[in-house]
Amino acid sequence: MMNFEVYISLLMGTGLISVWACFLLFKKTGYLKQNGLLFFWFVSRFLSDLICFSIDRGLGLTVYPVFHISIFIEFELMIFFYLLYINGRWFYKILLLSIPLIVLIFDCFFIASIFQDPVLAAVIYYLMISIFFIHLILNNDLIEKSYLNLLSAFMTYHVLLFFYSIFINQISSSDFLMATVYPLSLICIVGINLYIFYFQWSLTKN
Repeated sequence: MMNFEVYISLLMGTGLISVWACFLLFKKTGYLKQNGLLFFWFVSRFLSDLICFSIDRGLGLTVYPVFHISIFIEFELMIFFYLLYINGRWFYKILLLSIPLIVLIFDCFFIASIFQDPVLAAVIYYLMISIFFIHLILNNDLIEKSYLNLLSAFMTYHVLLFFYSIFINQISSSDFLMATVYPLSLICIVGINLYIFYFQWSLTKN
């Protein structure tokens, strides 16, 4: 089974270079809102991995509260990103933006606990953002042509983690699945991180 240090190092390493590339693109485009949201999304993911590693290895405490907060922040940022391209009534936008908070409250206080794995929150987050990105890609007149490949990578990332979250209990209870699916999922996520990094870095050179 893959060592935890290797897992977190790969995630943090590829996440950090994505943060760097996204910041360069954010700066080059005159601090465009879309790129700013993606930058803060990558920062949130990187800080989440860093804090989880520090808490788990340094203090030996549960990292699930960090997972809950991380999913909430990432969820909100991705909805903000989606709404930049959608013309809708203010009520519709407020309703969408309130979903992550509602999910966080229900998952922490009614469905499970803040000290338990936020499986429900993760499934809802990955499912909704996958649908939003698919909608943007299918209606590609809504977005800049240069963003299609980037949005496809983000869509693939969220779809992959949606299915992983659905079957997380079955995967974690099987030594065979943990030894196969877990590393394969990591390779896919690292590959997507590297692709996003390369794509954003290449845009800064154009």
